[in-house]
Amino acid sequence: MKRKFLCEKKLRFEFGMASQSCVSEAIESVAEALTANFVPKYLGFGHMSRDKMLEHVPKFTSTVLETSPEQLVTVMDGTYLFIDRPSDFALQRKTYSTHKHRNLIKTMMVRNSCIWFKKQPERILVTTV
Repeated sequence: MKRKFLCEKKLRFEFGMASQSCVSEAIESVAEALTANFVPKYLGFGHMSRDKMLEHVPKFTSTVLETSPEQLVTVMDGTYLFIDRPSDFALQRKTYSTHKHRNLIKTMMVRNSCIWFKKQPERILVTTV
């Protein structure tokens, strides 16, 4: 699936907004609502208690990594998100990678080792928490 980058003019037309500032305000409002309501419940370090996490640690985690069942394992994963060259020169300098010879954003994901397996007919879904 290809990512869709929508410009503010198209968003203004699609949602029938009067001006570019209305689009910017709507985007900012959605970002604030997600940060205030969604992120604390479903993402971040505080969304689940340690005891709840321990309930879902697979036994193979302790076996493979030779840890006690009371220990939580943190998994860290870094990746690159390639981006188009920004028009702002300062941002070009901050995002340019001399290693990859492209503009990119480096991300780091930190999660625990909890995995829930949901069995369904003909397939297994893996959900991380």
